[in-house]
Amino acid sequence: MMKSEYFKGFFWIVYFDFIIMLLLSFTSAGKNILYTMYSDFDFNTLASLQYVCNYLFGPLMLLVVDKIIESFSFKKIFLISSFNLNIFLLGGLLVAKCQESCSVSLVETITVISSLIAGVLQTVFYVSFVAYINFMCNNSNRELFFGISFSFTSMSNILSNIIGYYLKQYFNLFTFYVIIVIISIILQALFFCMKDNQIETKKESRSIVKEIQYQFLSLYKEITYRSYCLFLGVLVFAGLMNSVIYLFLPVLVERLGFSGQDLYNKIFLTFLITGIGQVIGGITAGKLSEKFKENNVLYFSFVVNFIGILLAQIGISEQSLLLVLFGCALIGYSDSSISSLALIVITKQISTKIHAFAGFNLCQSIGFGLSSIWWAFFNKKSLTYDFSYLYITTSLALVSFVVYNCHILREGKTKEKDDLISPS
Repeated sequence: MMKSEYFKGFFWIVYFDFIIMLLLSFTSAGKNILYTMYSDFDFNTLASLQYVCNYLFGPLMLLVVDKIIESFSFKKIFLISSFNLNIFLLGGLLVAKCQESCSVSLVETITVISSLIAGVLQTVFYVSFVAYINFMCNNSNRELFFGISFSFTSMSNILSNIIGYYLKQYFNLFTFYVIIVIISIILQALFFCMKDNQIETKKESRSIVKEIQYQFLSLYKEITYRSYCLFLGVLVFAGLMNSVIYLFLPVLVERLGFSGQDLYNKIFLTFLITGIGQVIGGITAGKLSEKFKENNVLYFSFVVNFIGILLAQIGISEQSLLLVLFGCALIGYSDSSISSLALIVITKQISTKIHAFAGFNLCQSIGFGLSSIWWAFFNKKSLTYDFSYLYITTSLALVSFVVYNCHILREGKTKEKDDLISPS
């Protein structure tokens, strides 16, 4: 392997990841306390409703996202689609402003509409994010670039809580959200300087209806490819794990008996520890998959997730914040590791087509959206239901991965046998 090939595009991918990291750091600082703030002002199911609208409606854009990536430069795409991060916070901005005097119907209407718009932009944003990394890398540095990118995005989970903690100490909730939105808009301007790696536009022109039909059939063909289909369980589970971070971990902290400013501080601490786990997961996923096969590292990530859930459950029963934090760190590790490894598996073993990334986004959105419905109904009930849900879904995802792995091994042996008996 030539060293020049290994580090080709390294500076630009780091610059791009740095912008994404800072953007996610500031906006996640606002997202991390949405559930707790809504609950404080008796909007108990608003966070789950917001995430359901955001993740279940947004995937409709998958029918046209390929055309968008083909037709526009990455620079333009990210300048516009990154507004999803600000728009998503409108509900929080409104509740922070009017608090107890909020009109429930007004808040829910604005939150739903803004979440739907944010969901549309979010789909374009994240599919383009993966597509940009894929087109910037080559076969010799694929693991490196994906590992770096997920490490940077995971780092935002550490920075967001440091930012959130200090902003919350000095500003009220409304000013807190205003500062976040203003800074994030300034950061978006940095996309003007990114390396633009535009995909060539195809010559043929199709009507909107034909374009949607084409994209639907292409997406359907990609995700029904046998190997991809067997891997769907892991992809949906990756989305479910994201919902655990935002909609379940704050509940764990609440159940430990904290309230008021102390509750906000402990939530920032919990997300900080979880974020450290996510950074380690992102870094080790790429590096370990270079040394060991990515499938084996993915098995290890599932084991870590089981242990994290168990420690969090013991921490709740013992009313031990330390055990809960340790469990959250392991859950954060597995969340980042599973997402990163899932993309590595797709690009190395299944497909590098844009529709493969669109399918990944679709599955994550389904996992997050359906899980948000679960948290809406069960977050105020006994945590036994929630922990049982996590054990069952983790087990099902693991079983689906075992099936996929057996298929890949069998397919590899069949190919090897065909190569041996084929005439020379």
